[in-house]
Amino acid sequence: KRGYFTATSAVFQFDPLLSGPSSDVGWFTWPSLQQPRYHHGCAVLGNTVIVAGGYRYRNGVPETLSSTEIIDLTTHEVTNGEDLKKARAHFGMVTLGDVENQIVLVFGGEDSEKHNYIEKAKGDTWETSKINLKVKRSKFGSLAVNVKTICRGAPVQKNQTNTTVDSCSGCMPWGKWEACKPTCGQGKKIRTRSCKSNNGEGDTCQCKTEEEEKCSIGPCPVDGSWSGWSSFSACSTTDPYTCGTKSRTRTCTDPVAMHKGKSCEGRDIEFAGCSGGNKLPLKVIGHCLEDQGTDINNGQEALDGCFAKPEDCLKTCQENSTATGCEFNTRDRNCYIHTAHITDVNRNRTENICWLFIVNEMPGSCTNKTTPISGNFTSGACLDSCQEKDDAQGCQYNIVKKECSYFTC
Repeated sequence: KRGYFTATSAVFQFDPLLSGPSSDVGWFTWPSLQQPRYHHGCAVLGNTVIVAGGYRYRNGVPETLSSTEIIDLTTHEVTNGEDLKKARAHFGMVTLGDVENQIVLVFGGEDSEKHNYIEKAKGDTWETSKINLKVKRSKFGSLAVNVKTICRGAPVQKNQTNTTVDSCSGCMPWGKWEACKPTCGQGKKIRTRSCKSNNGEGDTCQCKTEEEEKCSIGPCPVDGSWSGWSSFSACSTTDPYTCGTKSRTRTCTDPVAMHKGKSCEGRDIEFAGCSGGNKLPLKVIGHCLEDQGTDINNGQEALDGCFAKPEDCLKTCQENSTATGCEFNTRDRNCYIHTAHITDVNRNRTENICWLFIVNEMPGSCTNKTTPISGNFTSGACLDSCQEKDDAQGCQYNIVKKECSYFTC
């Protein structure tokens, strides 16, 4: 038999057949570990020695390691192993089982504090045990003796005679992989196996009974979503004092439907009414009102400039595409633009002139509740006739039939 131990990163072999451990004879130097460490753990697994955990100095400060290294006892090669799940030092590390069903257990130890976690490795893959030590501990002794089969009933000594309570001969073959979950995108699949038991009591061997693997059947469906609306197109008519329509579009590209995802619901085009030219004003003496019964208007804004005549104020308002009305004070000659819908006029304030822009942003016609005025009209004559009606709050002219009508909001 030979003994192995490490100090810092050095690895030595001692052959007891040549001399005792106090002699220089019998000692041989092996390739060094890749990571200097101390207070680490070692265990034999098959034809390898696993060196795990411990401390290293980093900038003069001890740092707990989770790394492992594997020493091949045949080639003397040192390679990196898989990291422990928990960094630890001053812990227990033992080998259990026979050659065909051998595992290494790592348990207890300390990092920033003591802990009770148990890990096991069969090969070079570590996994956390579902069972922990009952007491957190470090700097303790551990020993495995005469454990040849990792079963609930391992061979035991009884009256100096080996008596096998029950035994097992290793892990059963892996079953088939289960279906990948979820059914699209990145997922995982699982397969299981049991341990062979000779006593019919079920799975008693401490082999790995579940294994998972990443998988992907295909990309997940992506539902389409609308982009933002485009700007409105030009009005469909350029004739002054007439109603038309304008449109805007959107596309199902934010994102595009992919991999059998749903397309966007709803229309990809939207229409709105518009004025074909100058907004046709209806002149009413009084103060424009957005809400009946109150002179306070949230959509009223004073315009900068000098307005000598009411027509100057009206022309400035008509140039604003968002205007719903216009107002002029004959005393102080201030001009106001209205951007909210005007519902009434306070006729008691005779110093003001209120113009209502009667094209009400409706496609085809300004409103469907009109009162016809008999006669054959031009657009200007229609406007004059509307303004003679005391209850008129809007005027509409049909350029084809040359008909005139008015409406009350």
